[in-house]
Amino acid sequence: MDEIDLSHLLEDEDTLLKALGLSYLAVGLYFGMKTKPITGRPAAPPAPTVQPRSTARSLSEMISKMIEETYGIEK
Repeated sequence: MDEIDLSHLLEDEDTLLKALGLSYLAVGLYFGMKTKPITGRPAAPPAPTVQPRSTARSLSEMISKMIEETYGIEK
């Protein structure tokens, strides 16, 4: 194993191009098959909080509350 001689790859241009092509193919397959870790589902955004309306006792109070909420006019 200590005496691996790769000098014959540099002698022939065709063999060198084949080895280079195979190495690019191997790197491409490595990055193509590499998987990303699964992080799970993203957390759902919190539901918007709705301020409860004050209770009105009569129809005129309900209308005045709606006008106050809509136009910002307070009596």
